[in-house]
Formats: sequence, structure tokens, C-alpha cells
Amino acid sequence: MNSIIRKMALVLFFMHLISLNPQASGISKETNSNLKTLQQGKSGIYVRLAKQGKEKEGEGRKKRNKMQDPIQTHPLVDAVVISTSWGDVEPTRGSYSFDSLLNEVNRWGKAGKGVVIGLVLYGQTVDDAKTPPWIYAQPNVREIAFSGGGTAKGRQIRVPAVWDEGFVEKYAEPMIEAFAKTFDGNPNVWYIMPGLGSNGNIAAQPSKDGAPAFLAAGWTPEKWSNYCRQIMTVYQKHFRRTPLLLKSGGRFLRDPQRDNYNREAVELLTEFGKQGTSLIHFSLEADKTTMMEVYSNLAGVVPDAQKGINRIGLGDDWPLWVPESRRKKGPTENHDENYLRKLLDYAFGGIDGIPAIPTTILFCQKPEILASNPNNRNYRPEVAEALKKARERLKKNDLLIFGSK
Repeated sequence: MNSIIRKMALVLFFMHLISLNPQASGISKETNSNLKTLQQGKSGIYVRLAKQGKEKEGEGRKKRNKMQDPIQTHPLVDAVVISTSWGDVEPTRGSYSFDSLLNEVNRWGKAGKGVVIGLVLYGQTVDDAKTPPWIYAQPNVREIAFSGGGTAKGRQIRVPAVWDEGFVEKYAEPMIEAFAKTFDGNPNVWYIMPGLGSNGNIAAQPSKDGAPAFLAAGWTPEKWSNYCRQIMTVYQKHFRRTPLLLKSGGRFLRDPQRDNYNREAVELLTEFGKQGTSLIHFSLEADKTTMMEVYSNLAGVVPDAQKGINRIGLGDDWPLWVPESRRKKGPTENHDENYLRKLLDYAFGGIDGIPAIPTTILFCQKPEILASNPNNRNYRPEVAEALKKARERLKKNDLLIFGSK
């Protein structure tokens, strides 16, 4: 209850600021118009794909493409989110490899789908496959080791202390600059998703053992915020023709005693939103209490999203719907058709006391997308109908905010 009270107080705080200064975003009319133009026609259902990278090549491109065909031909899918890692695109310092990623982007573009490219600096992979090994051989680069969560399953992992002074300028910016030279302005690329923290999220470290390891290494929310500002400035400098999109769950670090540093994360997301960065917020659920917390995290972003300065998307790390075999326990318990319909209504707010949200992106996973494709053998018409109605609402919001392209 105390958490909800704090978050609602944050909502009131942002609303107070907006009432004092209607131009609080600091965006000029000319910049606002440019941002709206760059983002026109980019609403709809986005689908996260499996990680794209060299390690996937061993499975065979034909096999991977066959697995993606039901998404590529899906009538309700507007865009795909492709994640690649620093280790894949800069295996040795100063030597860049974007050809495989570019071919993937163009293949989806040819199929009529937009592409969001997420570039991950580090994750929670054993042997740290997401960060190039040469990073750890550089002077003054510190590594942080701990028992990893997720796919690491408690095994030892390491990640670089990216917030240390000089890290962005010396190591990240040259790679981002090369990245932009290849993809900025590519008509198939709808958004670039800067990789800030773990697996590209704004969170520095979500795992139970990772948080104390980061704190012991000198991590603070102030240092993290400054690091995020620094790397976002780099992206803004080099990506001038392709807009930026962040993903977040509204937290910095897994520390329940500090409410996971929610306040600091929300303040930073609001700051970036005012600069024209769009946001996909996770934790979309068929639960009113959770959605009230989600809205409190978005309260400072909503006014600028209504003006077309940025976009708001909602989704989750886990599928929004799963078949019967996956509904027994865990994060997807009871994720059936009724659950899907309810959470899709909550995604737009305006019901059950949840304020209206100008949502124009729905972030989905493979299970609900495959089940809603009429060409799939496990087609579920109820899932397809729910997603179709949600997409119509996304497009309606988009027309009201951005106009027709």
C-alpha cells in the first residue's frame, strides 16, 4: 500500500508541474513537428523475435526464416523487435560487422514489416556473450561478477561497470557511431532501441545477486542516471533521422527496500520522453493495482505522448497469452483468453479507475502472435479477435495524435 501511495504522489507531482508550465517539455514547435513526422505510421502490434546474431547462424538461416514465416505473413503484425549484442557487431575493437543484421532488416522490410533494432551492451549470459571479450582487456574497465538470474540459473557471470568515467566515450560511442552510419535513416527501421542496462533495459541489474554486487561496486542511482543521459546523448547525436525507443519496467535495480529505485527511474523516463524518446513499458497485466502503478510511472510521459512528441507502448517480458499447457504455474499462470481481453482493455485505461493512456504500440511475444495467425495450425480465433480489436484501438489513437501519413 505504501508503494502505491508513493507512486500516486509522483503522479500528482508531475501533473502539478505540467499545470504550472504547459510548455514543460521544452520542445519547440519545429522540433515537435519533426518528431511527429518521423513517427507517423509507426503504430500497431510489435513482436519480439529471438536474438539475432552470429551464434544463431549455426542453426541455419533457412530454419530460422521458416520459424519466423508465421510472423512475417501475419496480417496483424506491424513491426518486429530484433535484438543484437555488442559482441556480435564489434567482435574485435574497431572492427564492425553489421551485414547479417542489415540483411535481416531488409528482409522484414521487404515483407512490409517495420523493424526496431535493440543493441544490448551486456546481459545475464554465462561467459558474457553479449559483451565483446576485448572490453575486459582494456585499461580501467572493471568487471562485476555475481551469480546470474534468468538463463544463467545461478551460474557465475560478469558484466562491465559501464557507468565508470570514460567508458561511454572510449568504447561505446565509436560503436554507436558506426551503427548509425549503417542504419540511421533506413526506411525499414522504425526505431532504434538504445541498450542502456541489462539486456537493453533501462534497469541496471534485475537479478537478486546482481543488485548487491552492483552496489558493492559503487553503483548509485545518480551515477546510473548520468550514465544513461550520457549514452542517450550519444544516440541522439548520431541518429538524426530515426527516432529512439526505450523499454522499461519502471525500476533501476532490484532492491525492495528502496522500491527498486522506482522514483529515480520514472524521473529519468519522463526526462527522456520530453526529449522525444518513445517508451515501451512492461508489466501489462489484467490486474488493476498493477496497472495503476504502471500509469503512475507513465504520468509524466502521457502529456507529451498526447502531443505526438513520443509514443507509449505497453507489453511484458512474458507472453500475454499462452496455451493450456503453460497456464498451470509461474509468470504465465491463467494467461487465457479472458485474461488477454481484460489486459488489452487495461492497456488503454479509461476503465476501473485507470486514467486513459494514449497507447499506440502493443508489445507482444510469439505465443499470442502464432495463435492469432489464421495460417497457423494452432490458430485460436478468440486470440485473433482480441488482438484485432486492440490493433484497431492503437490505430485510432495514432490517427488522433499523429494524423494520417
